[in-house]
Amino acid sequence: MIGKPLAAWCEPIARPFRYRVFTSIWLACLLSRFGSLVQIVGASWLMTSLAKSADMVALVQTAILMPTMLLSLVAGASADAWDRRGVMLISQYLGLSASVALALLAYADCIGPWTLLLLMFITGCGAALYQPAWQSSLSEQVPQSDLSAAISLDSLSLSLARTLGPPIGGVLLVAAGPAIAFLVNCATYVGLIAVLAFGLKERQPSQPGRERVLVAMTAGISHACSCRVIRTLLLRSAVFGLLGSATWALMPLVAQDLLRGNADLYGWLFGWWGAGAVLGALYGVPIRLRFSNELVLRVSSAGVGIGILLTASSQWEHVTMAAQIITGGCWVVAVSTLNVSIQASSPARIVGRVVAIFHTVLVGGLTVGSWISGLLANEFGLVFAMQLSGAFMTASLFLGWAVPLRPIIGSNADQA
Repeated sequence: MIGKPLAAWCEPIARPFRYRVFTSIWLACLLSRFGSLVQIVGASWLMTSLAKSADMVALVQTAILMPTMLLSLVAGASADAWDRRGVMLISQYLGLSASVALALLAYADCIGPWTLLLLMFITGCGAALYQPAWQSSLSEQVPQSDLSAAISLDSLSLSLARTLGPPIGGVLLVAAGPAIAFLVNCATYVGLIAVLAFGLKERQPSQPGRERVLVAMTAGISHACSCRVIRTLLLRSAVFGLLGSATWALMPLVAQDLLRGNADLYGWLFGWWGAGAVLGALYGVPIRLRFSNELVLRVSSAGVGIGILLTASSQWEHVTMAAQIITGGCWVVAVSTLNVSIQASSPARIVGRVVAIFHTVLVGGLTVGSWISGLLANEFGLVFAMQLSGAFMTASLFLGWAVPLRPIIGSNADQA
């Protein structure tokens, strides 16, 4: 009785798996993201022993996210102007180099807090180059009718990695130290590099002649500024990232200070966030089919805020884990809704640049918010910083009345 409704509910999200290229890259990307999450857990927990202040711990997330804020637009313009496969390969080689350096320095026990931040920043540069090229290539791998499902499957990939990677990373940290976490990440780059090199065809630019990156960037910014739909989406993305950042930046301290746990507990908290994100990715598509994007964004934003408030007020592991499920599920639904709306509002010829601007704004909010959360936790305490973030995020649902998302018709931005 339950099986058939559940199958009908989830069937739309499975359609992109009918396409071999999409499936191959998706699986390889899942493995690579698993390794990245293991590494992030290792780096974040390592910083709690290298530097005791909350702001330095929060800076790990800032170092990971800042490259996306700085480089996404360049990466998006490159994805539109050049061969996207080449851009993705360069990004993977860059990330692999930084991860190898992290593993070697950790094994030699000669890594300091600023070296750790620098190498995590370089790893973040690789991710910043990869994501716009990958997402803007989705429309070449699946038809337009399956694009929303493909974007949600991309979120599902990251969510599955967040479910499995952090708990395993925490266990590895307790058993063998941070160096093994960095080494595991190095190994997971290999599959994605192989699939990109041998399984993805080179793409010829759609423009007659390759646009210069600077010209391409200018065109993308001009389109985003002139389109009312995109301006609204970018504003909502910036606010969402800024207000929701505490759950990322301060989670190691939640595990260590509020729950009196170790790296294993931190990994499990992160993993339960990922479990919620899996549910959000699975059910995001059917939810958007039944309700307006504006309503979905309001409710999911409030859900993230409630999850952060529960985390701040809890001293019990199980309550905090339940709060992470709520936060993760609502987070993915909100971000995928913004992402789908951005892509559906953009002409195909510049979609990579517009997606890159979206990532710049969203992650820019996360980057600045992570830094502010660390400062607030240092000055006023961890609980205050989390409560402030949760309260403002919950209240952000009222932003929908001031600057609502406009209904999207077609895939061109002729609503400018």
